[in-house]
Amino acid sequence: KLKPTNDRPEIDLSNTDTKSKSNGAPDFELISILDKTKDTMKSNIEKIKAEADTQKD
Repeated sequence: KLKPTNDRPEIDLSNTDTKSKSNGAPDFELISILDKTKDTMKSNIEKIKAEADTQKD
């Protein structure tokens, strides 16, 4: 058994939930939420820019 070092900490897998996600598989639900959030932020930024342009006068 390797001794844990700063470079290679020992990982405790005893309390990992293996049923929820298969290891290494992308979480598509999370990815879609992030994509929606990104789109929402983009449209919000565009709205704010448009409002700022109208208030310049």
